[in-house]
Amino acid sequence: MPVPRRAKKTTRSVTTRKTTKTTSPASLDDLVVQSGHVTMPALHLYRKVVVSFVAVTVLLVGVIIYFTFISATIEIFPAPETVTTDVSVTVATADQLAARFMSAPVEGRQEFPATGEKKVTTDVVGTVTITSTYRLPQPLIATTRLATADGLILRIKDRIDIPANGSVDVAVYPDDLAGFAEKTIAGGTKLTIPGLRPEKQDDIYGVAKGSIVAGEQTVTFVSAEDISSATKQLTEQLISQALADSLGSTSDLQSTRLINPQVTVSVEVDNEVDRFTVSLKGTVEGLVVNRAKLLAVASTSLDGSLPDDRQLLVVDESSLAMTIDQLDTTLGTATVTVHLEGTSILRVNSPLLDKDKLKGLRREQVEAYFKSQPAVESVKVNFFPFWLRKVPSLPGHIDIVVRQQ
Repeated sequence: MPVPRRAKKTTRSVTTRKTTKTTSPASLDDLVVQSGHVTMPALHLYRKVVVSFVAVTVLLVGVIIYFTFISATIEIFPAPETVTTDVSVTVATADQLAARFMSAPVEGRQEFPATGEKKVTTDVVGTVTITSTYRLPQPLIATTRLATADGLILRIKDRIDIPANGSVDVAVYPDDLAGFAEKTIAGGTKLTIPGLRPEKQDDIYGVAKGSIVAGEQTVTFVSAEDISSATKQLTEQLISQALADSLGSTSDLQSTRLINPQVTVSVEVDNEVDRFTVSLKGTVEGLVVNRAKLLAVASTSLDGSLPDDRQLLVVDESSLAMTIDQLDTTLGTATVTVHLEGTSILRVNSPLLDKDKLKGLRREQVEAYFKSQPAVESVKVNFFPFWLRKVPSLPGHIDIVVRQQ
């Protein structure tokens, strides 16, 4: 009889998991996974890392942008300065300046008014214009009487000769100075000449030239300035005429001189006369030079005379002038001094505009620095961004601009 098998006892083993406390994972690989999900502590740490990284990145980018774009623009308005040059130039007929020479004798005579005035006490009380409509000349001796309609008597001071149908001015004084002290004869008053025959008195008569009154009188005399001015005026007229006659009209630069002048004046200084005459005789020498070419020579000299920290802004062409130093009209050569003026301003590379002197300065410090410089008229300081308070330390972020007013 078969032996019955023992039934195999099936047992289910139950595996228990011992839970132990672990520390925070050092990396994502260390995270503990349960049911396919990351535990909550690990997720929070991941977010903190990402946020920190983004914040640092944004801050770094901001710093880079800030230091890349900050700038200070300093606008300089320089003070203009007048500069001059007087350069010696040798010119000749055949050179590039194309000089033309002239030499001509001149002679002239002209009358000029005396302008000196002084107050004097004299018996002369005024001036009367004696007019004649008579067909013949009429002489009048000194002391000839002139009478007003109300009986006031004046006498002429000097002998005069009145031309036919002409007139002459003559100084007059009162017949009775004491009795005339409180009297006045108005300008334009007619005066007769009692010493003439009655039929002539209508043809020859006097008219008061201005008010006639006793007391101090204004006397005209020839001053030293009158003679000097008259001589200069006559000299310029004769030179101008000689230049036009010899070289014609031209827009080129001219220079002349009067040699061996002989001047004669009809009066002495302080002579009490209304007019005087000046006569002049001499020889005019001169030359004409191409204006544009001489201006180029003078402009080069003017620019070269400037210091390294200044630049020529503009040339005043109207100031171009030429003075003869030596001249030989026979050889056609001359040495002249050429004068020219212009305006200069500060260069942008001037040591005054050294950026190293401005680094780290506040706006008011920059303004104070430039206001203390005579070469600078004014300054404007602009910062970017607007909240910037100091000039950047990097020279590349400082922009200096020289402006013209």
